[in-house]
Amino acid sequence: MFDSSQGTSLTRWTGLRNEAQAMRDALGRFPLLGTQDRESNHIAVMQDEIDTKVREALATYWISADLA
Repeated sequence: MFDSSQGTSLTRWTGLRNEAQAMRDALGRFPLLGTQDRESNHIAVMQDEIDTKVREALATYWISADLA
């Protein structure tokens, strides 16, 4: 039987996973030249955002697995 809360969690997990993948792809296209010249390193900021998104996706996945 399909539980709507499980479906919502899986939909959220899929969205988070896709966002993390899009950020990884964008990170791969960043130029490395000049990254040390800036006050904030945009690559490090992007890596932190990816880590956060992946943690959210994993937590959502684990919660949806517990509902099954």
